[in-house]
Amino acid sequence: MFYIWYALKCDQMKNALSLVCMSLAGILLSTSSFAQSNTLFNPDYNGDGFIGVDDILGALSFYDNTWETPVFGCTYEDYLEFNPMATVDDGSCETPNDCEEDILGVCGGNCNLDFDLDGVCDGIFKPFPYSNLNEGLNSTILAAGFQFPYGIAVLDSSTFVLSDRDGGLLRFQNGLTTPIAGGPETTMFLAPDQGPTVFGGYMDVCEHPNYAENGWIYLAFLDQEWFPSIGRFRLDENVILEYEEVFRTRQPNYYNNGMRMAWENDSVMFFNIGASAFSTAQAPILIGQDLGQDGGKIHRIFDDGQIPEDNPFEHDENALSIWSFGHRDVQGLFYDHESNVLYGVEHGPKGGDELNVIQEGGNYGWPLFTYGIHYDGSPISLISEDSAATTTILPLHYWTVPTEDGGQAIAPSTVMKITDSQDPNWHGKFLVSSLAFRRLVVFNPETGETHGTHVDGRVRTIRPISQGKALAVIEQTSVGNFDGKLILIEY
Repeated sequence: MFYIWYALKCDQMKNALSLVCMSLAGILLSTSSFAQSNTLFNPDYNGDGFIGVDDILGALSFYDNTWETPVFGCTYEDYLEFNPMATVDDGSCETPNDCEEDILGVCGGNCNLDFDLDGVCDGIFKPFPYSNLNEGLNSTILAAGFQFPYGIAVLDSSTFVLSDRDGGLLRFQNGLTTPIAGGPETTMFLAPDQGPTVFGGYMDVCEHPNYAENGWIYLAFLDQEWFPSIGRFRLDENVILEYEEVFRTRQPNYYNNGMRMAWENDSVMFFNIGASAFSTAQAPILIGQDLGQDGGKIHRIFDDGQIPEDNPFEHDENALSIWSFGHRDVQGLFYDHESNVLYGVEHGPKGGDELNVIQEGGNYGWPLFTYGIHYDGSPISLISEDSAATTTILPLHYWTVPTEDGGQAIAPSTVMKITDSQDPNWHGKFLVSSLAFRRLVVFNPETGETHGTHVDGRVRTIRPISQGKALAVIEQTSVGNFDGKLILIEY
């Protein structure tokens, strides 16, 4: 299934590059073998320990490390592999014009650009679409040097465990970061045309609400056989001594890019499994609507993996763990213990990102209805908004940034409702990360307004730790930079 997806992505590329990419898809389909650790593509062509775009192109004698390749000149892939989402030439890259100058600088200023330069600039260095709040959030860097940090478990006021999508767990304690040994094997792979975006691997990590008594830490990840899974473990210093599988999906799932966990109480947890396949109105993929499939759902289980008897589909043997369905790719979950409400943020396709109030047994519509469109501009929805309002649950809010080609997603990755700020102006607002625009934003549910903050970067997780304070993890700016951060936010 991955190779079909890869071929579809190739089809979106320009000119001769598409032919090369499609050829590679055929090679992968005929010669593929799964690596024994954290990646799909085999081999590591250039021997740098990380399989990426350079290996794919290198394997075809296409990419020669000069940025002026003899066959196609400077390409989109050359630029992305060189330094995606980061400064390249003049240090700014804040507008499309700056972006164009920087790309030409990488290529030596006179190469043959075999792609739509304006489209690349608009797609990578997107002007931020929202005004910033006058009052900012105070942030302090606690640690740096991470690659793809994703989740964070808070063991005590000075000890945290971070997950990294590359299959690593790290203990941060009293200012020092130490690797944790003994974690489960995982699968991580790169999207061939999305710069530093990775899929699978280790995703969310969190502590049991009674961690001080039982010592359990929970990890959500994609296992070696491509099954989204949740396991729990105990630590002895920096070594995992006990590991138990808590949940494993019934089907492999390569299109699940984000798993998040949230605790309802001391013994019951929610978590999500995505279903972001390339569905269109002409060729709908109805995994999210199929209760026999685990993808496209939010699940609810006990801390040991058992199923609560009050789940909404407790009489359906195919859907015992399912709490809600019709989801595309939930990335963030937050349980508000003051109001006993579960919130979720969810990736739309091209636009149509959602903030939802998650209800028991609710159908959230994907792909029957969405406010987004397919990446090629074609429609996805099978029913109208009026019909969706009567048969599914519409979002509390959705984001589509207007563009000439039909809209842009903000790509929300995490959500936190502020309930404990010492400043009453912050109370009730939501902090949401925008991966696409690399900024933490604030959503006001009373006004429907979204504003930017001065917290920059691809924030993957934000977690409250005490009144007016939260921890956030931020991914590296580009492959190989190792400048991901753990920061403290005060609001």
